[in-house]
Amino acid sequence: MPADLILQTRLDVLNQALEEVTSVISAMAEQNRRLTDVEGFLSEDGRLAGAENDLAVHIAVIRRRLDGLLGRPARPRTGLPRPGLPAPRYDAAPENDRISRVEEVRRHLRDADAELKKLSEERLGVYDSFQDVRRWSVAALPVQALTDAKEDYQELLSDLGESDEPWQRYRAEMPRRGHELLSRYLELLAGMAVRGLPVDTDGMSAHPALVRFDLDATLMAAYEALVGHLMGPVPLRHREDPRRSPLALMSSLGRRHLPLGYPQWSLWALPLVGRRAGKAVASVWQPQKVTLTPGQRLLCADLYALHALGPSYLYATVFLEFDPMAEPVTEAKPDDRPSDVQRAALLLRQLRAWSAERDTPQRARLEQAADRVEAAWHLARAAAGGEERPLEPGDQEVVDRFGKDLVRVKTMRTVGYPLDTIAMLHDAAAELTDEEKPVDPMQLRDLMSAMWIARLNDPEKAQVIHTRAKDSASKIPFGPPIQVGRDPQEDGRTWV
Repeated sequence: MPADLILQTRLDVLNQALEEVTSVISAMAEQNRRLTDVEGFLSEDGRLAGAENDLAVHIAVIRRRLDGLLGRPARPRTGLPRPGLPAPRYDAAPENDRISRVEEVRRHLRDADAELKKLSEERLGVYDSFQDVRRWSVAALPVQALTDAKEDYQELLSDLGESDEPWQRYRAEMPRRGHELLSRYLELLAGMAVRGLPVDTDGMSAHPALVRFDLDATLMAAYEALVGHLMGPVPLRHREDPRRSPLALMSSLGRRHLPLGYPQWSLWALPLVGRRAGKAVASVWQPQKVTLTPGQRLLCADLYALHALGPSYLYATVFLEFDPMAEPVTEAKPDDRPSDVQRAALLLRQLRAWSAERDTPQRARLEQAADRVEAAWHLARAAAGGEERPLEPGDQEVVDRFGKDLVRVKTMRTVGYPLDTIAMLHDAAAELTDEEKPVDPMQLRDLMSAMWIARLNDPEKAQVIHTRAKDSASKIPFGPPIQVGRDPQEDGRTWV
């Protein structure tokens, strides 16, 4: 594995994505196997048709034996009649009863023949209908392209762990390979949607013959609640409906260096939704009617997301998304967009500025969070190379003014993350790694930071942490949005 924690985290998360893709392919193969079994049962040369033929043979054998029994002559008499004695009389009633019973059996055999013929006709009808079902089943979707993309991706992840220059290769190949895999995955989901399949991965283990894929209810509820909270300062007419598409979360969770968007592990990247909301907030923020450049809007969006979500946004951006290789800007290629290196420096500086305003225990925790992220970031930066450059004076001025309005303007101030909870996050993180204790529900924004703290404390338990975090999130009573700044438990914290 690579030496720096950021690259290690990304490779671990991507391996989790591959596990999910593998489970999709395996589940589809299982469904295809089960459909093949049904087809083998119903087809002309299948097991049911074979049973029909065997039954017809048995019926024919019984009929032949009955015909022989019914047509057999009367039992011959033995011995000679004695002289002077009257001839014996034979009662015809038993013979008639025998004939009657045999005829009754023959009638039942004729009925069995008719029912068997009807069964064969209905089997053929069901078999024809089953062919339509199979053609429209997800098992009929081609998975070879997804399988090939997964194998190429797996090979790249393995090679990156042994590469002498992992970041250079990561940057050169990961976007192409990652988007190829994600594209094939989404094509598969789209094919399932065209087939009208109700999708939900939670039912896969209970009903292995049904393959159902989509964002689970917990994650979608968390996403909608988070977006609803973050959009507090944005007028309703400028907001987007987070429920407009089942792929809304996928489309918002990273498109650049790490193709995020796999349902089962997106909880790690959920804080990245903050940037999307931050851009909407920055778009309606008008400091003395100055038009922001795209780069300034991005910086303000980062600052707003950190303000609203706390340390979780810093963790998610640095460990999952930011490129540690500084992009040099030349006169031949002007670019007013800040580099990821500049954005990381802004977030770290802002978190330290907030820590300076806190009491000693809270300040120590915030500084510890900043120090930890900064140490990992510098290690990745050293491995990636590239020169750093400060923000342009005009960009820095806009950011400073926006930062002041975050605490001055009520609609933005009330959305802010309560940093006084930072001291409790480490206890919550310890609970996420302790498999012996039940998971307690916590506020969503606290949970997002706590799970990252837990992961950095014990990277080997990342999957355990993620599973327990989802369990905790499933216990959060996501309901209709209430007034921003009010908590349903009346503990003075915001509702998410």
